[in-house]
Amino acid sequence: MTPRFPPPTTGPGWRAAGLEVDRGLAALSEHAEDEVGRGFALRGLDPAAGLALLQTELTTRLGDSALTGERRVELARLVSETARMADAVSERTMVRRARQLAECERGLARLREITTTAGLIDGVCDELIRSLGFKRTMLARVEAGMWRPWKGNASLLGEGWVKNWIEKAIPLDDLTLETRLLHERRPALVLDTNVSGIAQMVHQAGVRSYVAAPIMPGGQVVGFFHADHGPEGRTCDEADRDILWTFAEGFGHLYERTTLLEQLHSRSEQVRSTFAGLTQAMDELTDAELTLVHEFAPTGNQHTVLRQGLSTRLGQFTARELEVLELIVAGARNNEIAERLAITVGTVKSHVKNILAKLGVLNRSQAIALYLGAGTSVGAAGPTNGAVRSGYDTPH
Repeated sequence: MTPRFPPPTTGPGWRAAGLEVDRGLAALSEHAEDEVGRGFALRGLDPAAGLALLQTELTTRLGDSALTGERRVELARLVSETARMADAVSERTMVRRARQLAECERGLARLREITTTAGLIDGVCDELIRSLGFKRTMLARVEAGMWRPWKGNASLLGEGWVKNWIEKAIPLDDLTLETRLLHERRPALVLDTNVSGIAQMVHQAGVRSYVAAPIMPGGQVVGFFHADHGPEGRTCDEADRDILWTFAEGFGHLYERTTLLEQLHSRSEQVRSTFAGLTQAMDELTDAELTLVHEFAPTGNQHTVLRQGLSTRLGQFTARELEVLELIVAGARNNEIAERLAITVGTVKSHVKNILAKLGVLNRSQAIALYLGAGTSVGAAGPTNGAVRSGYDTPH
């Protein structure tokens, strides 16, 4: 007898294997209808269920004692082929899910490279198309008892019906599918869009079947994904539902992580800004000019005590710090000191801070007041008694 089923290939690739299964199902469906007298759904949404029904039917017929030998052999061969095709369908399903999972991981890895929440939102729908093979995807957000269609992949946004629904508030009442997604926090597969609870938007889009999944960063539902294979595409199935759910869970974690990093960066900028303001304030204090110096000028015994105390402190100064102090007392500002000593303004500021610390004062005014009150003049060799010079030294 000539075989009526295509022989299996040896080690086919995943695409070839899928085509082989489809050819085998088509041949088996035709042969089963000839032998049993009725058709079975072997090429629809769930061929595994059709194969199980066919196998049950064939097994029952094999138990008929009235069957002739040739007829019995043909039915037995049909049972064997049905079992082989059931294994092939199961293997194809596992291979497909493994490939989808791998593509899902690659898609999430690409999204992981995006560093802003705005970038994630703008790119996620097109990434769903690229990695999971859907024809159309939509991202909706949840707020104040409503859900709003928000973003879509590029081809979807070009369809005429979309403009009437983007940003439109749709109530989350007890009868809608999206309300179930919100409360049950699990995905859904819709095989019949004519049932109750389906948004009018779905009918306008010409959707025959679709899958949906909640987005839950931090465990809170903040939005939904909707996806389908287009009006002319194949029917969505459980594998589509499960892989969209996997993607939605991964995206929720990515969105939560990116949000936290953005908040951390914002707080870091605030801290840096605060410290920059404090640094500027300290610089302004140390750069402050002398005011009302004579109010701090001591007389009598205080003058002698101050002179002795200042001399001790000045003994801790480096030669350069003494030069800087002398110019401060002469009224020079930081840029003038830097120019006179041929050093940078930053170096001058460093010297000024050291000087204030060693003198135990807060700013230049107090340093000058302390110095003038002690009646001390400084030079490169150290402190000496005498009058304060009012300007730059004139080289001799």
